[in-house]
Amino acid sequence: MAPFHGQLTYNDPCIFWNAGDTEEVEEIRKVHEELTRSLADIGIYGWFRPFPSVVDTSKLGKYGEVWRKIKELIDPNAIMNPGKPPL
Repeated sequence: MAPFHGQLTYNDPCIFWNAGDTEEVEEIRKVHEELTRSLADIGIYGWFRPFPSVVDTSKLGKYGEVWRKIKELIDPNAIMNPGKPPL
């Protein structure tokens, strides 16, 4: 039996919608934000494209601290992508 190593899979869900339907686009945005927040709440935050509008770095612990330090080193004056990610 193989031991548990923490992350055994990678999931990048594809959600298809009609970009011309503003109501559908808004509903998909809400679903995406809810899903992302729910995953972050249980400690899943290492996905490939974390969207800044739904990332709460206060829940990321050491990972969030490292992210903030790298951002400060690269952009000490906070002029690159201000407010994204919300650090």
